[in-house]
Amino acid sequence: MLGLNDNDKTLSRSFFKEWLEKLQQESWQLELIISGFALYGVYNSHSRQF
Repeated sequence: MLGLNDNDKTLSRSFFKEWLEKLQQESWQLELIISGFALYGVYNSHSRQF
């Protein structure tokens, strides 16, 4: 019974580690999109003032 629990903990840690690595690799894409929209908004707000 103890071995099964240890195995479950190892699997959950492995899954969590893989999920964090995947999130870290893919999060830059979302950050790039958000930054692009923010820069576009800043550019539009400044160009309308003149």
